[in-house]
Amino acid sequence: MKIRILLLSLFFAGLFPGVCLGQDTLNNDTYQVWLRSQQQRKLSLGYLQSLSDTTLALGTSRHNAKTGLRVFSVEQVQWIKFRERQSIVRGIGRGALFGFAVGFLYGFMQGDNSACEDNRNCIRFSPVQSGLIYSMITTPFGAVAGGAIGSFKTKITIGHSRSEYARQREVLEKYRLRQ
Repeated sequence: MKIRILLLSLFFAGLFPGVCLGQDTLNNDTYQVWLRSQQQRKLSLGYLQSLSDTTLALGTSRHNAKTGLRVFSVEQVQWIKFRERQSIVRGIGRGALFGFAVGFLYGFMQGDNSACEDNRNCIRFSPVQSGLIYSMITTPFGAVAGGAIGSFKTKITIGHSRSEYARQREVLEKYRLRQ
């Protein structure tokens, strides 16, 4: 029993710093933008290149600011959504890792199977084997949950209003590409 507690404490000490990697600072280079404007029926996709008092500029490339630059008047913008680039992929990976860990720990804590009374029809699993079996069940569920969490977008509503844009400009500045 003491070995299990030691293994659990070592596992959680190593798991939590790994899950939280990359979440302590805002990485300004990697946010994708979806912009709904009044003049276009489709969403405009790109990276927020620049902000001024009256306009927003979206670029199609995050590496070259001059490529495919589109400028929108603040009065044209209904809302803007942001999502970190590759967040779905990272969410799937982290969710699968977490699902694997939960399943493995649950199966490992089950321990050895009780002794069989009939030796002919008895299958016994070690704690490690039980952990691997349970982890095969929980890993896909963790991956789906992580992908769903990674797909969320942050929405900022401008509503064709300069005053609302002025209030939200500081927040929008966080998502702008740094040159």
